[in-house]
Amino acid sequence: METEQQNPHTANILIVDDTPANLQFLAAMFKLRGYKTRAALNGELALLAIKNEPPDLILLDVHMPDIDGIEVCKRLKADPLTTDIPIIFVSGEHEVQNKVKAFSSGGVDYITRPFQIDDMISRVSTHLDLQKQRAQLRETLMKMQELEVLRDSFVHMIIHDLRNPLWGIESYLELIKSDESVSLSPKITKYLVEAQLHTTNMIDMINSILDVNRMESATLTLDLMNTDLVDLCNQVIRGMEPMRRSRAITLDTQVSPANAMIDVGLIRRLITNLVSHAIRATPEKEGQINLSILQINDVIRINVTDNGYPILTEEHHNIFEKYAQANIALSGKGLNAPGLGLPFCKLAAEAHKGRIGIEKAAHAGNTFWLELPIAGPPGY
Repeated sequence: METEQQNPHTANILIVDDTPANLQFLAAMFKLRGYKTRAALNGELALLAIKNEPPDLILLDVHMPDIDGIEVCKRLKADPLTTDIPIIFVSGEHEVQNKVKAFSSGGVDYITRPFQIDDMISRVSTHLDLQKQRAQLRETLMKMQELEVLRDSFVHMIIHDLRNPLWGIESYLELIKSDESVSLSPKITKYLVEAQLHTTNMIDMINSILDVNRMESATLTLDLMNTDLVDLCNQVIRGMEPMRRSRAITLDTQVSPANAMIDVGLIRRLITNLVSHAIRATPEKEGQINLSILQINDVIRINVTDNGYPILTEEHHNIFEKYAQANIALSGKGLNAPGLGLPFCKLAAEAHKGRIGIEKAAHAGNTFWLELPIAGPPGY
């Protein structure tokens, strides 16, 4: 005689069948093996019982009056509170069409009568184990996400604190450079300019990281001004003078002024990042970088074209993604991978309801493009 077993991980199984004899048999079979069971004689009662106390697994008859098993399953899978409950259909019908409907509605298994008890128990146990593993994975994922938030907060705090000493270094370097009482040799002056350039780059990197975090969390407020993008591009070119060395940087425009409502600081850094990338990608002596501005319908488009190292075409679709940059750099597939520079550009463009992209240049190199909604003249 079979004795009752105690399951250390007792599961709650709801059995739904319009035949009382089937309910009694299945309930006795699972209780004997240590499971908790509940019964429902139709779909309405099943939905009510599930709402009051969601089970760990449901054994569901296919054909029942009023609401059949397929409809019950569809309703449960449409509800976020019950969508993860595994549902095993139990039916006396062997037709493939019924099985297809059952699986299409969200069922995880289909058992036909007459069935072997050991087979039934094995299938139920397997799906309960899978459900438990999924729950553990969700819990692990939640913990990892919490840790990621803590890590990002810690990194954000450190990066934020780094800005002050870097600003101090930049200020002292500028004081040394502008102090008329200090006589510096051309060689030392060159070193000083390089130190200033690297310090400025580090500050820009820190600002980009902080702004990426703020834009991703939707906490960055834009300070919008009606601005001429032609004038802004000229400012960027002048600011890149120490970095460009002997590379040629030119500006062509088909529209002037080219007004857009922008956060000047963000868009200046965006354009600077694109030009900086072009400088890193081009040889110092033969490097040629061209900025062009044109109007296409209701947008202003800025192209930054270089004749340098072309970014692989297969990287074009994800080069603006934050984590793709790390993969490109680690794999060695890209030259001078720009870190958070391009992801920052994408977020900044989207914050202005604009777009950004990359395409292969007509002859060699790359063309990065930025599109921003056009605005009328100031006061328009």
